[in-house]
Amino acid sequence: MLFTDVGLMVGADSSVVASIQLSRGKSKAARINLTQAILLP
Repeated sequence: MLFTDVGLMVGADSSVVASIQLSRGKSKAARINLTQAILLP
């Protein structure tokens, strides 16, 4: 249960950060953040 909660929080937070970076035109940084969110938990 704890791992599921942490995974959901990391996923939601990374999508917010990626959306902000995409709106600023930083697509490479957004891709890096999403990759880190998938690989780290």
